[in-house]
Amino acid sequence: MSFKTNLRTLYALLLILPSFLHAQQAAGDSSSRIDRWPIVNIAEKQLGNNLRLFTGAEYIRNGQHAQGYPFFLSESPLDGSVLYDGVSYEHAPLQYDLVTGEVVAHDSTGDANISLVQDKLPRFSIKGHHFIRLPAAGDSDRSISASYYELLEDGRTPLLARHEKRLVFPFNKEEAVKYLATDIYFVRLDGRYIRVDGRRSLLNTLADKKDQLRKFIRQHDLDFSKDLENALRRAIAYYNQLNFTQLKN
Repeated sequence: MSFKTNLRTLYALLLILPSFLHAQQAAGDSSSRIDRWPIVNIAEKQLGNNLRLFTGAEYIRNGQHAQGYPFFLSESPLDGSVLYDGVSYEHAPLQYDLVTGEVVAHDSTGDANISLVQDKLPRFSIKGHHFIRLPAAGDSDRSISASYYELLEDGRTPLLARHEKRLVFPFNKEEAVKYLATDIYFVRLDGRYIRVDGRRSLLNTLADKKDQLRKFIRQHDLDFSKDLENALRRAIAYYNQLNFTQLKN
């Protein structure tokens, strides 16, 4: 059964439930507390583990009249997948609010907008972009905060990005309130997350292969000022390839 069909089933059951309970109460049946449970049993039978996906709070969007939108990639829900409360769900309409950090599951009708509980959501994907939740690193490393990070390059030395947006309010009435996007990149090396924001910081971080990386960057004309993410991804992929070749030898 698809995600959307499950949602419609839930709505139908929730519509039936109040009428059922009212009838039980009107009849004055002392066993009504027991008799109402068949409805819940039907829901569990129809939805199975998908009931777990509705344990979040209702999502309420702020900044409705601002220029732009707070979400990752698109203002509209996109096809995604989640691992939620130990259960995997595919083809779920999702949005990721980069202002509040909320991951929102939607029904195609727009009747259910659920902010998923972050402690139950260790990872999710939207339109082929994969996110993992990292806890705060602690006092020893304040660069990492508890949040979702996009896994841009996997391997021995992963590259991750923290995407954020914030509302910017103008100084005069002529300008519109708008969203400002920020992308922060991190390399995981020797168990630590190190922020990289350009060519120099990357080479200093990966100093053991600095000469090879410098040559690779020059040969492929990687532009860290105009296309930082692509340059970092290609450089990290090459660095991981060098390490893999070294391990094989």
